[in-house]
Amino acid sequence: MRIIGITLLSYFVLMVPTMVLAAPLTLEQAIQKAKQRNPYLHALRNEQAIGEQQVTQATAAWLPRVDLSGGWTAQKDPQAMTISSVSMETQDKNYRFGSAAVQQTLFDFGRRSARISAMEHLRDGMALAVTDRAQDVALQVVTSYLGILQSDAMIASLEREQATVIEHKRVAKALFDAGSVTRNDLLQAEVRLASVNQRLLTTTVQRETLYLQLAFLTGSTPTERPTLTAPTAPGRELSALSPDRIKIRPDIKALSQQVAANDALVREQNRSFYPELYARLSADYLENSHLREQTVLGATIGLKFNLFDGFSTSAGKAKAVLESTRAKDQLAALEQQAILELNIARQELQVAEQRISVTKVAISQAQENLRINQNRYQERVGTASDVLDAQTLLSQTETDNLQAVYEYQRAIARVKRAVGEL
Repeated sequence: MRIIGITLLSYFVLMVPTMVLAAPLTLEQAIQKAKQRNPYLHALRNEQAIGEQQVTQATAAWLPRVDLSGGWTAQKDPQAMTISSVSMETQDKNYRFGSAAVQQTLFDFGRRSARISAMEHLRDGMALAVTDRAQDVALQVVTSYLGILQSDAMIASLEREQATVIEHKRVAKALFDAGSVTRNDLLQAEVRLASVNQRLLTTTVQRETLYLQLAFLTGSTPTERPTLTAPTAPGRELSALSPDRIKIRPDIKALSQQVAANDALVREQNRSFYPELYARLSADYLENSHLREQTVLGATIGLKFNLFDGFSTSAGKAKAVLESTRAKDQLAALEQQAILELNIARQELQVAEQRISVTKVAISQAQENLRINQNRYQERVGTASDVLDAQTLLSQTETDNLQAVYEYQRAIARVKRAVGEL
């Protein structure tokens, strides 16, 4: 017992200087803080920026393409022609050249529109994926936040048990000194006190771990110890939520955007077999002292066909169709999973609510049982084991009640997460 007491004292002496007390923090504030400062969410927001750039890249197909090239060529021998056995050079041995061209696709049977539509759906899906990840982070915040509150309540309960056991030990010692009881009663009290101290230490360490998790999730410093407040439980409307509410879940909406993007990519691949109408303006310069005109200006309206590309276009179309089918199957499976999560969360909510009512009554009964056994022991008609067992029963009922209360709050969060409203 002395070793455990010294360990507890050393732990608090080492921990207290590093703790920084902060302002009160509600659960809603913690969730909002996590959504703004969580490192994982910060990294995922780059995906949204990538999606915007993909849309910009696809939209560029509507604009003309401008190319500029130039260089200098050195030949071993210049090009020449022979007329009546006379050889005449038609090209300089070394020459400069340059080219400028503007080309615009006039009509491609909707390939550009399909590509832009696909990128827009993917961009929106990326944004929804960030929102969905934020929901997961919020659920982790709720778990850590409520875990801290539960640990606080457990510590308070253990401290009450500790005080009760200490008082019982005092009575047992007085009776032992008076010769009314054996030393066994005193030893039982000391063993039980050591057990309470051990549980108190374990719960305290667990609370510190949860504080560290909460600090990480909210992007705070590990030494912050904000004052937490118990959230207000909503009405019974959560247990009556319709499964249709899952349609607003961000992950389902994100996958729906993926399905739409894949459908657009299928349309693009289908149109890859169609020709492309384009216009081209060019200016080509070729240095040549043997010719009078060195710059050639040209305008072209042309039609391009893809006759054969090693079955790449056919494979691309088949891949797009398979990806579209896969995304639709994943969406159907995700909707079924979301309904399952909602039903389980609602069931847990109802069970936790019933457990709260039952454990409240059990606490009152356990308190009365402890009082009776303490009086019986002081009157020397009861045993020390009866008192300690009654105290254990009270602690267990208080623990059950705390678990039910905070499990009810966690079930509320899981219901909200199931419908995408956390």
